[in-house]
Amino acid sequence: EVTVTVDGADGTTVTATANDATNAVEVRTPGREGVTDDINYEILAQKTSEEIEKTTVGLDGNQNITAEDGRLANTQVYQEPPAELAVPAVKPGLPSAESRTIGGVAPTTTSSTTTVAGATTTTSTTTTIAGSTTSGVARPTTTAPRASTTVAPTQTTTAQNANVRKNVTITPNLDNWGPGLGDPISSGFNAKLSGGLGQLDSADNCQDVACLESASSTILGGGTDSATGQETVVPATFTMSGVSGPFSVRCGAGGSWIAASNNGGTYSASCSFANVTSDESVYVRA
Repeated sequence: EVTVTVDGADGTTVTATANDATNAVEVRTPGREGVTDDINYEILAQKTSEEIEKTTVGLDGNQNITAEDGRLANTQVYQEPPAELAVPAVKPGLPSAESRTIGGVAPTTTSSTTTVAGATTTTSTTTTIAGSTTSGVARPTTTAPRASTTVAPTQTTTAQNANVRKNVTITPNLDNWGPGLGDPISSGFNAKLSGGLGQLDSADNCQDVACLESASSTILGGGTDSATGQETVVPATFTMSGVSGPFSVRCGAGGSWIAASNNGGTYSASCSFANVTSDESVYVRA
């Protein structure tokens, strides 16, 4: 699993994760070709081998999800190099092959390549049959073999699905909470994280915004156990109830906003993480 974090156009932190469900992701912001100035950010996820899901979030907070055919560039084995990096047919400063023939006979070249312990050795032998303008036996001329050795560059490959279980932290984010601490909507409620395979059962409840702003919970997240190889899913749920006015919650930067429902004069809402594998945030706004 690989997670990417960038800033949206309005400074909002945007997090996207490539895992078994989303084989590859790409985050785009204004300045990238095709992203207009009224867009906060776009998240593209490769859902299938030929289908891309695009989530577009505008600066006004509106979110739109569409599907389109195609493949993200980072899923393709070969990408055409830009024109400025293309190999020219004739290298600058060298005459063409035609002008280097003798007596109208083009040179013949044989070459062999041997790879030994990361090094590539190429031996090239060129033999030219010299043409004759008078009668007589043709005189062959042979250039000596020239050996060149190229050291292969070191390549480092990072596994895209290195999903080993580790400690992760879930933190409330109230950057979009408008009311002040003294406003009635900012206190008198009950907010709590639960789940985490029982790890969050003893987590403290928060009754006001001041508590939420300083709260965080650290648990052992989901993934593959490094000792046993067993895959473990660790879900978590955030619930906020008894609020005196309307509000919304969202689990993770890529989640959807969930508006609170009215229950006899007070409002409540909840959102969930299907599997917490990295640090996450619960967003609350009013």
